[in-house]
Amino acid sequence: MSAKTFVVAMIPEFGGLNATFPLSATLVRRGHRVIYIGPPPFREYVTSHGFGFQVFHGPYPKGRFWEFFSTASRLIQKLNHEVEHWLSQTKPDLVLLDPPFCFLAGPALKLDIPVVNLMPTTLSSATLSAPPVTSGYVPGKKLDPLVHLALWAWVAAKGTRRRLTQRSMMRLLTGFDPFSFVARQGGTFRMADIGDRLDVPELVAAPPEFDYPGVRRRKNRRYLGTCVDEKRRDTVGLESIFQRDRGKRLAFCSLGTVAVEAARNRKFFGRPSHHGLRFLKAVVDAFRDLPDWQLALRLPATVPVSYLGRLPPTVTALPNWPQLQVLEQADLLITHGGAGSVREAMHFGVPMLVFPWNNDQYGLAARVVFHDLGRNGDLGRATEVDIRNMISHVSNDVSIRDAVLEMKNRCRSQSQSTLDAAASFLEGEALNKLNERESRL
Repeated sequence: MSAKTFVVAMIPEFGGLNATFPLSATLVRRGHRVIYIGPPPFREYVTSHGFGFQVFHGPYPKGRFWEFFSTASRLIQKLNHEVEHWLSQTKPDLVLLDPPFCFLAGPALKLDIPVVNLMPTTLSSATLSAPPVTSGYVPGKKLDPLVHLALWAWVAAKGTRRRLTQRSMMRLLTGFDPFSFVARQGGTFRMADIGDRLDVPELVAAPPEFDYPGVRRRKNRRYLGTCVDEKRRDTVGLESIFQRDRGKRLAFCSLGTVAVEAARNRKFFGRPSHHGLRFLKAVVDAFRDLPDWQLALRLPATVPVSYLGRLPPTVTALPNWPQLQVLEQADLLITHGGAGSVREAMHFGVPMLVFPWNNDQYGLAARVVFHDLGRNGDLGRATEVDIRNMISHVSNDVSIRDAVLEMKNRCRSQSQSTLDAAASFLEGEALNKLNERESRL
């Protein structure tokens, strides 16, 4: 097969980008070219992994209600023009889009370039087989279909209100609606758990075994595995910052890469900052009475260590940790339920305590419980006693240990085969579109 060019447009977050790198690396090894598009701060990080990068300044407006929509609409319209011009020159064979960037499908479809959803988390469109990923409901009960219906009805009501507000405001203030533009190019949307979803084939950065059975059997949905690159370049080596005591079990507590910015803005995970910081303090206090454990804790750089009180010798709090190196040795992960952290814990066989705070984290926490990979809790209410009891339960539960090991073995056994299958699928999608174009000539 001749070399092809694939364009990847993801929400500019390191966790989401990391999830796509194994697939991109597989495509490059098969002789293809992969080009990411995004804002300037991510260029060096992406190119250091061997992929191309085209700088575009995305629509991240601020301001009052009407100013926000007016600015967003104009920025999206400008971005669409720039992307369309660049695509017409680059002539890629296929575009992979993070679902929130579905408005960029307009330029691709206009130029007859196929589009595939590339999802860094287990998003889903509406189904009675499973709850939306924004829900913490754990299936497995007789009334599941009714509960799922109620949850999806709530998602539909919120989504309709948001959709009408966004599109009417954009049309009113600028005369441009990016979603209508996509529709005019032949794109269609379906209701989904987070925003509207472009109705195209989708790739999910997760093992199929981690999703709910009713979701993973859906047509045009393929999974990429844990998408963990063990050769990922970390900024610091673990041995240079942490002294591991092999006689103790190791817990790693990290509440996500957004913690620093959230704390700087006096918000912590969408809540008043004292909720998240109180939780970190409760975690430290829980380990004061666990002498057989070591705790490696990621503390936002803007928060002084003194906030946690006098740290016991078994606790180390730092702003930057080489997460993969830590998880490779860890016996427990305490996390907010970010998709990247959950995938990495499954890859290394680490049980989890998940304390979600936003969006898909609730659904990921529910999947952790559903598959017996750990337990979930309430970040805003968990006390040091609650956390200590959860640690004891998860670390001593044989069923959790067995389920975690089984998930790890499954993920490892099929990691490259799922990526190769996804790459073959993308090659086929690009080839089919090429054949369609040639048949029309």
